[in-house]
Amino acid sequence: MCGEKKHAGGKLVKVCLKTQRDLVKGVFITGDFFVEPEEKFIELTYLLSVLETPIRNVADEVARILEGEKLLRIYGVTIEDVKEAIHTAVRGI
Repeated sequence: MCGEKKHAGGKLVKVCLKTQRDLVKGVFITGDFFVEPEEKFIELTYLLSVLETPIRNVADEVARILEGEKLLRIYGVTIEDVKEAIHTAVRGI
């Protein structure tokens, strides 16, 4: 299931959740935002792709991971935008 959030100013973030019963077994983030350094985003993408957590905790878990990536800079969307996209996806489950 996927959810989207358009940030004020026009950038879009899309979050897709791979689910199995009441668990999330992978989170995938895409959009028209910019990140640097790219290597850190690749690492983040991997961490999220193997994330396993109850659906009710997924937004907080993803936010915790994003906040922990101190060297990664995301331009055009915020962690709150990502959380809102996750909540939209969860409502669709």
